[in-house]
Amino acid sequence: MMIDDTGSFSPEQMTEMGAEVDQRMTDVWSFVFERGVENIDDDFLAWILRLAFISGYWGALSEADRGSLCKTLGYPVPVRGGVL
Repeated sequence: MMIDDTGSFSPEQMTEMGAEVDQRMTDVWSFVFERGVENIDDDFLAWILRLAFISGYWGALSEADRGSLCKTLGYPVPVRGGVL
């Protein structure tokens, strides 16, 4: 599902990515829904983004099959210790 030459995702790719990622972010989504969309301010949004990042980091480290999300979405699995 790699990004296309125009730098964008198709609606189908976005749906697939959402389905894969949302199931990994149930804790993050629960905080958003508990708070209510109307009560989300800048500080809460920043906290949620940090939580999503660390949740993803933890998820990647705990995958039984290293790089499974990357593989599912059609991305190459990054080399450990690689430089950004």
